[in-house]
Amino acid sequence: MERSPALEKSSSFMRNDGVEIEDVAASPESPTVEDTGPEVLEEPAKEDEAVEDSNAVEPDLTLPQVWEQIDAFLRRNSDSPWDDREMNADSDSVEILRAVELLSKNVESAINKYASDGGQSRFSHDPEEDSCFFGSVSRLSKIVDKIGDLKPSGENANALCSSSLNRTSSVLQRAMSFLEEEFRAILDEDPKTGRDDSDQKFAKTKHLSSFNNCGHDSDRCILPEPEPASAEEEFPSFSPEEISVMSKIADVMISAGYKTECCVLWMIMRRRAFKSALSKGGLEVLSIDDVQRMQWDSLEREIGTWIAAVKRCCTILLPGEGALSDSVFLGQPEIVQGLFGNLARSVSIWLLNFAEAVVLTNRSAEKLFKFLDMYETLQDLIVAVDGAKQYSDDATKEEVRAEMRAVKGRIGEAAVSIFCQLESSIKSDSSKVPVPAPCIPSLGTR
Repeated sequence: MERSPALEKSSSFMRNDGVEIEDVAASPESPTVEDTGPEVLEEPAKEDEAVEDSNAVEPDLTLPQVWEQIDAFLRRNSDSPWDDREMNADSDSVEILRAVELLSKNVESAINKYASDGGQSRFSHDPEEDSCFFGSVSRLSKIVDKIGDLKPSGENANALCSSSLNRTSSVLQRAMSFLEEEFRAILDEDPKTGRDDSDQKFAKTKHLSSFNNCGHDSDRCILPEPEPASAEEEFPSFSPEEISVMSKIADVMISAGYKTECCVLWMIMRRRAFKSALSKGGLEVLSIDDVQRMQWDSLEREIGTWIAAVKRCCTILLPGEGALSDSVFLGQPEIVQGLFGNLARSVSIWLLNFAEAVVLTNRSAEKLFKFLDMYETLQDLIVAVDGAKQYSDDATKEEVRAEMRAVKGRIGEAAVSIFCQLESSIKSDSSKVPVPAPCIPSLGTR
């Protein structure tokens, strides 16, 4: 009897009841073993497909694609506001919310990367990366106010919209704090505020009295002419890259509604830098009592330092500050005029306080020429402040101009008074000194 051939392995096997069941491994699309029957398998399959379609995660968009979607949404929303039908379109709402979420992640990731850098200045290392960051933050600040306009139908969609608004607002606030910190760091890096030695040469003039500059044949002191501005004396000494970064930071902060924070920080830091530059030139803050108690030799040195500082302020500091304001707040003349006007007013008052204190001292003939020098210097300051294009003609400027003219007038009156006293003294002395009569020889002596 021949033996039957060995049975080959089949992809299916027979159950005891004669029903053929296919091998699970051979049919990937078949349900699991726990499923009971054909009639039960169809419905769960349809439900799974529906869930899969609704929760399908599209591949992440690239940053340019995210920008494109957000820009299109902003243009559509600004050109012709959506009506209720358009605002309730779930597909549009979900699509823009997904783009906003990706944008928020991009901004947050960039902040974390910048924060991990140990250097003081975190920008300017990769200009392309910086440009992407500023572009993303700018769009985030514009879209955050528009998310609330979305009115998707469905409880889940509304919850998603609310969650996206909260997250976007949080990321934007963190970005503004980061930019404000960087703005402060760059402004504080101005060499004139701490690490520059170029003012040491200028500071030596503090100890030069007018006697060192007086010729023996002249009663009037010759003031040293201010040295021409060189590359070392430029004010302020920011690099073009730093100015470009500050301009981008200011533009983003102002467009995002943080104009006050930006301008207040700028005024504080620039006022500090300006006064630091004057102090390094030898100028000190002296009260009226300090000036009144000074001996003339000490006061004369302080007047010489004050004159040199004012001349430097007119020729270097104020023009440099105006140019910096124009470069950082490019295309925003109102902000430039306000910031420069406040700084000019603060510095002018500081300089005028010393001049007013000098006028109140006892008048003597030896002070005449110093008063005349101060008079001419104040005239130069008036011309410099009045001619600054960054200083708008408003009530504040008129107030500063009037104060400078008043102080200059008082100094002029003091000089005239001293001159009159000197003239009276000369006439009085000449009348008391007898003039010897000429001796005429007698004719009889011959």
